[in-house]
This record gives sequence, C-alpha cells and structure tokens, in this order.
Amino acid sequence: EKLTDEFQNQFDEFTGGVDQQIDYQKQRVDNLIKSTPQPSEIVDARLDESGNIFLNLKSHLDNKGNKINILLNKLDGFVSVLEYQNKKVAIATGYDWEPAIRAAIEAARPNRKTVLLNVGEMLVNNTVIFYRYTKIQGWGRDVSTLKLANGANCDVMKSYMFDTYKGTNIVGSTESATNINVPIAFELRDFAIDGNMDNNTTGGGLVIYGKHYVIDNVIVKRAADVGFYTEYGTNDIYEAEDTPETQINIEIHETGRENMIFNGPSDISLKRAYCGWAGKKYSDSKYFAGRKVDSVVIMKGCEIGEMHAFENQYGYAFRFTGSTTRIHADLLIGESTHGCFNIEQGVSGNISKLRAHSNRSDVNPYVLIDSDLGVTIPGLDLRKYANDGKATMLQINKENYDIEGFVLGNASGGSKGNGVVVNTHHGKLNVDIRYLHNDGTTQYYGLITNQTGVFKRNHIT
Repeated sequence: EKLTDEFQNQFDEFTGGVDQQIDYQKQRVDNLIKSTPQPSEIVDARLDESGNIFLNLKSHLDNKGNKINILLNKLDGFVSVLEYQNKKVAIATGYDWEPAIRAAIEAARPNRKTVLLNVGEMLVNNTVIFYRYTKIQGWGRDVSTLKLANGANCDVMKSYMFDTYKGTNIVGSTESATNINVPIAFELRDFAIDGNMDNNTTGGGLVIYGKHYVIDNVIVKRAADVGFYTEYGTNDIYEAEDTPETQINIEIHETGRENMIFNGPSDISLKRAYCGWAGKKYSDSKYFAGRKVDSVVIMKGCEIGEMHAFENQYGYAFRFTGSTTRIHADLLIGESTHGCFNIEQGVSGNISKLRAHSNRSDVNPYVLIDSDLGVTIPGLDLRKYANDGKATMLQINKENYDIEGFVLGNASGGSKGNGVVVNTHHGKLNVDIRYLHNDGTTQYYGLITNQTGVFKRNHIT
C-alpha cells in the first residue's frame, strides 16, 4: 500500500508537469499567432455566410460538401433548364428560353426525370413541345411563367404530334408500337402560361391531345385564341397502362376566344377549373361556326368537382354539347355572361349544385335544357338581379328532367323576365319562384307551361 501511494504521488506530479507544459505550449502558440499578422483570407475562410466560425478551413469545407451532397440527392430526379440556358448555344439565341427548355425535356426523357423551370418570366419564340411521360415543374404559378414573345403567333405549349392526332381515334393499346408516340402520363405543375395577347394575333395557351395526364396548379392567361384545348379520340382499354385517371386543376383568364374547350378524354376528373374573361380579343368562335364565344365548352363526358365561369360579353358561361356527353358535377357556377348554362341534345347529367346569376342577355336563358337524355339538378339556385337582362331564368325544352331549387328575382324590385318556362312533358319540377316583376309594357310570369298536344305527365310543384 505504501509503494502504491508513493507511485500514485509520483504519477500525479509527472502528469501535472506535463499538463503544465501543454498549457504553456498552447499559450505560447497563441501568443505567436497573435504577435504575427495572419493572411485575411485564412481568417475569413473559417467564417461562413451565416456567421458560424469553424475550427479550421477543412471543417468549413466539409460542412459545405455535406450540404451540397444533400442538395444533389434532392435534385437527382430533376433536369434544370438553367443548365442549358447557360450554354453558348442557348445564349446565342438571346432571351429565348425555348431551346433550353427543349434541351432539358430531351435530356429528361430517357429516365423520365422532371424538368425544373426557372424562377421568373421565360420568353419563348416557338411552341414548347412535350411528350408522353414528360414532367414539367415550376416554382409556383406566381413565380415561374412561360410567356410568348411578341409576334411569335403560335401556341405556347402543345403536346407532341397534336396536329397529326387531332380529330382521330386511337386503335389498340396506348403501349402498342403503333401508338408509342401518343402523349400519355405527362405532368404539368406549378407554373403559369402567358399568351401575350396584346402582342400576338393568334396562338393558344395550352393545347393537348392525350390522356392519363395531370395538370395541377397551372394558370393560363392572355392567349390570343383558346386558353386551354384538350382532346382525345375514343379507344378501348386493352392493358393496365390504359386505365389511370386524368386529373385537371387549372385557372384560365383573359383569353382571346374561349377559356376552355374540353373534347376528351372521356370519364376524367376535372377537379377544379376557374375561368374568366373569355372573348377579350374576338367575339366569334374559331372552332364552332356561327356561334359567339362561350367561356367553357364541354364536348365529352367527365366528372367535375368544382367549375366556375364568369365575365363573357358574348356567349354562355357553359355550353355542354356532344352526342354522348355524360356529366357528373358537384358544383357549377356561371355568372356575368350572356346566358349561363346551355345543355344541348346528347347530354345527360347529374349536377348536384348549379348556381347562375348576373345574366346580361335579354335572349339567352340563365339555364337552357335542350336534351331529353336525362338532366337532374337537385340543387338549383338561380338569381336575377336588378341590372340583369330580361331573359327567362329556366327554360326546359326537352323531357326527362328532374329539377329542384330556387328561382329568385330581386326582392326590392327591378327584376324583369319570366321565371320558368316548360315546353315539354315527362318531367319533375319542384321550385320556389319569387320576386319577378313586370316592366309596365311586357307581361312576365313566374311559371309558364306551354300547353301542347304532348304536354302531359309533368309533376310540377
């Protein structure tokens, strides 16, 4: 025990001396550093942009390397258009971003990567073409914008071989060799399309022939022609690849002609469409001879979540047409147009809630039903305001209807026009009609049932 104690004492004296020497040498080195001017770049290199001080330059570089690796892993599935806009071939074209976007799309195709747009406005002098499986992602519809250059007079974005496929039907599977170029399963997200209508006489915003695609959080504005045109021919389902649903969430503003023409694919999901200010450049339709511009034209069957169309000084807010157009809608709103809803022969539909008001027309009804294939509206809400036109609010020309809801004028007076006019048979009507007034010259009525030889089997409450 005595030897152990003596050994411990000697060890403590030794380590204490060593620690003292270490402290002395550390202080000596610090004094040497402080007494000797240091290159500023060595000192500054230990400090990062956030004010963090690292022990040495290597620690700082290691920290930056780790952050870069994390970022690269996050962006591994993306191809940025900036990579190609910075190349000489792209810079040589001036401010035209179309070559860079085209190069990025081509680079992304083999591995189905996502093309990442730039922040800000990207002018294009030619149409941006996308293919099957192309995925284009912006930084937000108020952040990334594809804008048509002055005098370009072309569509801003268009699916591959649109002019070839338009008006045709696809035979067989979309995965067969003969249909390998049919645009399917592409995705457009989080950016805006600007057709620069003031400086172009023609050109659509977004023009598509395809199916199984996703459009989400996209705005189309100021196209000289139709803002959003979509089409797909009829083909049978052959393989699992033919079955995924198409989904659309889009806003369309200030277009030269129609806001939107939907001509397929059938049985897709129009989750949301918000459409306003159609016919800002032309009053007559380019696609439908003899018609004024309507805001939204639906030509194929689809499932609609919510759709709102407003501000059109020429035509209807909604026109449903086509030989086999089947509609299921949760909510449709039409307002501030010359006619709100025109449901033509060949259309069948169940519209859970339909709201129409602020109809400026003296001729086109708020709601016109011209189809006998079955139209059901359990939640009708029509409202005529004091400054509205004198057109009939609900006009039913064909049988097999089932409608329930409100047909209301302005309670304080001034609402001129008929409430409901029924010109057919075999239907069910349950409505509250109120606050409609005569104008002193023309007699208007809440309900008119035109007696004809076939006016029978109506149930009217």
